[in-house]
Amino acid sequence: FLENIYLTGSVGALTDWSTTDAILMSSADYPIWSTAVTLLAETDIQYKYIIVDNGDVTWESDPNNEFTTATSGITTRNDVWR
Repeated sequence: FLENIYLTGSVGALTDWSTTDAILMSSADYPIWSTAVTLLAETDIQYKYIIVDNGDVTWESDPNNEFTTATSGITTRNDVWR
């Protein structure tokens, strides 16, 4: 694999949809990509994965991924690129 996958989304902790500041996912367990992000409790979240290659951005297909964070604890999201 030669590409990097990033995470961006609808809240500040997910860079407010920025493609230049998006969160780089770890490929340490390739083919599983992962990251950890601290999000506010009870918040509606929308997000997508993107690939950035030499400044060209490829967005995951619509619709946005979405969920509401729990009141406390850890939430794990398992997604597949679309």
